[in-house]
Amino acid sequence: MRPEHPEHPSRVPLRAALAVLVLGAVAAVVFAVTGRDTANTTTDEGAPSTAPTDVQRPQLPALRGAVAPTPPPNTGYSVWAGPGCGTGRYEEAGRFENGDAAWYTVKSGGHQDDACDGSFSAMPMSGSANDDRGSTATWSWELGRGYETCALAVYVPDSGNDLDAAGDPSVYEVLSDASDPHSGYAAFGVRQPAHRGTLVKVGNYRVKGTDFTVRLRDRGQDWGTPTRIGAHHAAAQMHLTCT
Repeated sequence: MRPEHPEHPSRVPLRAALAVLVLGAVAAVVFAVTGRDTANTTTDEGAPSTAPTDVQRPQLPALRGAVAPTPPPNTGYSVWAGPGCGTGRYEEAGRFENGDAAWYTVKSGGHQDDACDGSFSAMPMSGSANDDRGSTATWSWELGRGYETCALAVYVPDSGNDLDAAGDPSVYEVLSDASDPHSGYAAFGVRQPAHRGTLVKVGNYRVKGTDFTVRLRDRGQDWGTPTRIGAHHAAAQMHLTCT
């Protein structure tokens, strides 16, 4: 017998290369038929081994008890107004000059502090306790928005002359509109002879806009007795505090 000869060493690598080519061709056919790479197999039925690409980011739940931030509270409003004051607004209407029988300015006796110099006006009375003649004094404050209630205090001056502050009473109105004399929604009176030299707290009033206005009318009796002849209403300083 002829002795068996071992395969030629050069043929072994050739067969291995042919086997690799055949396997590659089979894999290509499988990919072409199935439309996916054979490496992307499933580990469980219906569960792909690769991460899905259409996953949405989860929505974080709202914090329990969380509330929207609230604006800081209103810090309040506290301002003086009147003759000789650098704050607030003060106006006179119907003023005329005729010595002590008319309007005149008193240089001291009013509130002298808080940007006020202590001067005030003496306004002549109409001569009737129930009717006006047309003279007025008006105090106004520009509040802005956010205020609901204002506390008003009226300073009654003491100049040493009782006729300068003799309203008994002096009648005031609270107006919702400084330009409308018929917009009054509250009224009060101050007996000036009983409160000279003091700050009189007259009450709390609702705010009806961005301004607060008080008007003094000239109704009053300035005749009949020695203490009434030549009597005037004192138009001095007022203090307003709002929240």
